[in-house]
Amino acid sequence: MDIEHELIDYIGTEIAYDRPTRLEPGDTLLDGVLDSTDILRLVVFVEERYGIEIGDDDLVPENFETIASVAALVRAKRGG
Repeated sequence: MDIEHELIDYIGTEIAYDRPTRLEPGDTLLDGVLDSTDILRLVVFVEERYGIEIGDDDLVPENFETIASVAALVRAKRGG
Protein backbone atom coordinates (compact mmCIF):
# COMPACT_ATOMS: atom_id res chain seq x y z
CA MET A 1 0.00 0.00 0.00
CA ASP A 2 1.39 3.42 -0.87
CA ILE A 3 1.77 6.26 1.62
CA GLU A 4 -1.30 8.17 0.42
CA HIS A 5 -3.57 5.17 0.87
CA GLU A 6 -2.11 4.35 4.28
CA LEU A 7 -2.78 7.94 5.39
CA ILE A 8 -6.33 7.86 4.00
CA ASP A 9 -6.96 4.57 5.79
CA TYR A 10 -5.56 5.88 9.10
CA ILE A 11 -7.53 9.13 8.97
CA GLY A 12 -10.72 7.33 7.99
CA THR A 13 -10.51 4.65 10.68
CA GLU A 14 -8.75 6.41 13.56
CA ILE A 15 -9.47 10.12 13.27
CA ALA A 16 -12.51 10.84 11.14
CA TYR A 17 -14.32 7.55 11.77
CA ASP A 18 -17.38 9.40 13.06
CA ARG A 19 -17.56 11.73 10.05
CA PRO A 20 -18.84 10.56 6.68
CA THR A 21 -15.79 11.61 4.70
CA ARG A 22 -14.23 9.86 1.73
CA LEU A 23 -10.78 11.32 1.23
CA GLU A 24 -8.73 11.53 -1.94
CA PRO A 25 -5.02 12.47 -2.03
CA GLY A 26 -5.73 16.01 -3.26
CA ASP A 27 -8.55 16.82 -0.82
CA THR A 28 -7.86 19.58 1.66
CA LEU A 29 -7.50 18.45 5.26
CA LEU A 30 -7.35 21.86 6.90
CA ASP A 31 -10.75 23.07 5.80
CA GLY A 32 -12.87 21.28 8.37
CA VAL A 33 -11.68 17.68 7.98
CA LEU A 34 -8.98 17.78 10.67
CA ASP A 35 -8.64 20.05 13.68
CA SER A 36 -5.42 20.82 15.55
CA THR A 37 -5.73 17.75 17.80
CA ASP A 38 -6.30 15.55 14.76
CA ILE A 39 -3.16 16.96 13.15
CA LEU A 40 -1.14 16.07 16.24
CA ARG A 41 -2.53 12.52 16.14
CA LEU A 42 -1.58 12.33 12.47
CA VAL A 43 1.95 13.54 13.26
CA VAL A 44 2.39 10.82 15.91
CA PHE A 45 1.13 8.18 13.48
CA VAL A 46 3.45 9.37 10.70
CA GLU A 47 6.48 9.45 13.01
CA GLU A 48 5.80 5.96 14.35
CA ARG A 49 4.72 4.34 11.08
CA TYR A 50 7.48 5.73 8.89
CA GLY A 51 10.30 6.09 11.44
CA ILE A 52 10.79 9.80 10.88
CA GLU A 53 10.80 12.86 13.09
CA ILE A 54 8.50 15.77 12.33
CA GLY A 55 10.22 18.84 13.74
CA ASP A 56 8.67 22.15 14.72
CA ASP A 57 9.82 23.63 11.40
CA ASP A 58 7.79 20.95 9.58
CA LEU A 59 4.54 21.84 11.37
CA VAL A 60 3.37 24.32 8.77
CA PRO A 61 0.02 24.28 6.96
CA GLU A 62 1.65 23.53 3.60
CA ASN A 63 2.85 20.13 4.87
CA PHE A 64 -0.59 19.10 6.14
CA GLU A 65 -2.90 20.74 3.63
CA THR A 66 -3.64 17.52 1.73
CA ILE A 67 -2.92 13.80 1.94
CA ALA A 68 -0.53 14.31 -0.97
CA SER A 69 1.40 17.01 0.91
CA VAL A 70 1.72 14.82 4.02
CA ALA A 71 2.95 11.96 1.82
CA ALA A 72 5.47 14.30 0.16
CA LEU A 73 6.75 15.31 3.60
CA VAL A 74 7.16 11.64 4.55
CA ARG A 75 9.05 10.94 1.33
CA ALA A 76 11.30 13.96 1.84
CA LYS A 77 12.07 12.94 5.42
CA ARG A 78 12.83 9.39 4.31
CA GLY A 79 15.18 10.68 1.63
CA GLY A 80 13.16 9.99 -1.44
